[in-house]
Amino acid sequence: MIPASTQQMQTHKDDSRCSEPLKTHIQNSRELLVESMYNIAPLLDHMIATHLLTEDNYYDVIAENTPKNKVRKLLEVVQHQMDEDKALHFLDCLKKCRKDYPRLRDWLNTDPSISRGPTEQRLRAQFSELCSRLGYLVLPLSLQLFSGEVLSQFEVDQVQACPTPFLQSQKLLSLCLARGEAACQRFYQALHSQDSFLATAIDECTNSAAALEAFQPFSDASVVTRCSVAVEETNPLGDQILNLTLKTEYGEEIELPTEEKDVLRQVIEQLGVAPDSRMTLNVCELGTVLGLPRQVVRECLLELESIEDLPQLAALVHCFLEKTRDPARLLSKLAACHTKSTCAW
Repeated sequence: MIPASTQQMQTHKDDSRCSEPLKTHIQNSRELLVESMYNIAPLLDHMIATHLLTEDNYYDVIAENTPKNKVRKLLEVVQHQMDEDKALHFLDCLKKCRKDYPRLRDWLNTDPSISRGPTEQRLRAQFSELCSRLGYLVLPLSLQLFSGEVLSQFEVDQVQACPTPFLQSQKLLSLCLARGEAACQRFYQALHSQDSFLATAIDECTNSAAALEAFQPFSDASVVTRCSVAVEETNPLGDQILNLTLKTEYGEEIELPTEEKDVLRQVIEQLGVAPDSRMTLNVCELGTVLGLPRQVVRECLLELESIEDLPQLAALVHCFLEKTRDPARLLSKLAACHTKSTCAW
């Protein structure tokens, strides 16, 4: 049984958090502050000049061996040794040297008394899933947010400078979260305009494991049956794909990796068609339904020497995987289209 004194202390602690929105705001933004305040000297000078920082605190902070550890130490002082009034003065000092911390410009303009809106909470909940699945969409999303004046050119450059799509996505989402509810709403509007199927899939499932489970390629027994019959009536599907080489009108030959051929096989089986010259698919329309820009799909198909279904479908799969590196995403989007009967093959 918990002693009454302990319960009172816990209640008092919770009440203090509710009554200290500034300190809570600073604590919630700890990661952003640590990453952005790479030179803490200007801030320390302002804090000493306003008698906000004691001499002991100053030497404790500068005694840390890295810039990030110095910021962490200073934030500990703010959280444990300052009240709300001093926390407000801390923010004032930070605003006075905002030119030294350009990454905090928008954060300093936010109102810490405003709680997180539903769209911001949604983005935080889907953060990991979005980082894993945005892929090539990061650039068009960044440019759309820039054109809508959500991001600055400097921030778009920061996103593009990240070495991998995952880190680019992480940077983009962090920038949107730092701007609050309105920026998060604009992000989802941009995502729906760029790839409505991905946006819907992430809404329906906030982790990749559940998404893959929901869109298993072979969950529909009738599709598998139709595929089996089609394969028996024509040349063996495995041999056709195994020997497949894409030839362009310029004489170039593209040898598909084994992994891509395996994905192509699953795509054909999901579609329930026989990959021969008598079967006609609207591959261009399929590509746009899967989220690729129509112009990209057209260029991909026009470069091929053959107009038969199998090479064109293989080229589409190659193009999608070249841009996203995400076979599971291709199969899940295809399964979603097939299940909802939104595409006429």
